[in-house]
Amino acid sequence: MSSTLKNLKTKSCYEFLLSSVSKIDTTVYSPPFATSHDMFWQLEFIPNSSEEPGHCAAFLFAIPNHEETNSSGIWSRRSILTAKLYLKNARNQIFLKKQSVKMNSFSAKLSGWGWEAFFNKANLPEHVLFGVEFDRAEMGMVSQKWPLPSNPQLGPDLIPQDLVKAWEGKWLESDSNGKSEPIQQARERRNSNNNVNNHQARFNHVIEVTDFHYQTFLEMLRFLYTNKVTFKRDEQLNITALDLFRIADKYLIDDLRLQAKNEIFNHLTVNDAAEFLFGTAWKYPELKEHAMKYVVLNFVHIRQTTGFKNILSDLANPQYGEILNEILAELFPATPVNTGKPTKEEAS
Repeated sequence: MSSTLKNLKTKSCYEFLLSSVSKIDTTVYSPPFATSHDMFWQLEFIPNSSEEPGHCAAFLFAIPNHEETNSSGIWSRRSILTAKLYLKNARNQIFLKKQSVKMNSFSAKLSGWGWEAFFNKANLPEHVLFGVEFDRAEMGMVSQKWPLPSNPQLGPDLIPQDLVKAWEGKWLESDSNGKSEPIQQARERRNSNNNVNNHQARFNHVIEVTDFHYQTFLEMLRFLYTNKVTFKRDEQLNITALDLFRIADKYLIDDLRLQAKNEIFNHLTVNDAAEFLFGTAWKYPELKEHAMKYVVLNFVHIRQTTGFKNILSDLANPQYGEILNEILAELFPATPVNTGKPTKEEAS
């Protein structure tokens, strides 16, 4: 991402008026707002909590940018902020409640944080201000375009050396007769034939890849040219097995997808299996099937993990009901209802 930003870092506050609160019976979302040119947020107010009757719920949601959308890890840039959700009486500006949000765990798995029992609804005035206070925000004029997330000008030091070596003189170009030759050689030949001197031929088209991080894309190219792949456990490097499974799945590279899938399950543990199944694997039938088997086989241990307990406490998870029902169906297959009465065979 190229960006020119002359900024001033300062505290910021975003609040929205909720009028006639007693008459609000549906969830209310704020318009999106930002603390920097690529860090957007949204507030959610639930007038009647489904988990805590008599209370209203309040949540802060992170709206993922291009880079975060393709990241399987924690959105670490957000963790440097501190934020507090609050409710204020709109008439006298007195705070009804202000509470700090957990900022170090925003991710694709859990993009929203807050409380089901944020405030007793019976004590809410008719007009309140619902908002969030950040300890910092970037202010300034932004001029930008959106190619690949955080995409630098790729020099030789950023490209794997075995990929650079594989590229040398190997890019082929075909003519109308089906003959192929290295691109550089073809360019020189055309220049000579056209009597073009002291000018270099140029590529006329540049394809900007915006759906994956450049490191992920380079590692895919490295696999295609060298048949080699390196998986990193550090999610910040963007070449985890999951990153490469996703790109291989999209571009239909079966060999890479298989290697990435094997790498994922070779390192899957009881501590992260539940979050993997509910957060990511369910989106890919191939991953879901294996993850489901692993969870069912190890459910006695997995149900005691922090990850599984977090999932149980987050009923808003998009696959909560469906996946939990599938797990229970595997653990407890359907059997005839036991009425306590003898069967026909037993009676005879």
